Amino acid sequence: MCSLLCCACLPRMAGTEGQAAVDAQVPASDNQSESVFHLKRKSNDIGWNWGSLCDPNDKNRLKCLLCGNENSGGINRFKQHLAHEGTAVVHCTKVTDEIKKKVQRRS
Repeated sequence: MCSLLCCACLPRMAGTEGQAAVDAQVPASDNQSESVFHLKRKSNDIGWNWGSLCDPNDKNRLKCLLCGNENSGGINRFKQHLAHEGTAVVHCTKVTDEIKKKVQRRS
């Protein structure tokens, strides 16, 4: 089985794992020249622009696409990571002021 989730390999993937991988593929960023995909939930939350699921079976474990930090508190806690809010969250070291403001406005 290839690592690209091509049409030939999808029928061989087990049950919902294969479907979750297909449903969750979205472009990582509009401004990147290469085609990079990451797993996300079916949500319009702004946090998914900079985070992805570490494991399709664990809906609360996210990885920051900016600094690589893994967070196990769900999308709200991940947005605190990006916005540098809260005391029980490791703050993102690579977030820009523009991203911080966007996340703070929509939280």
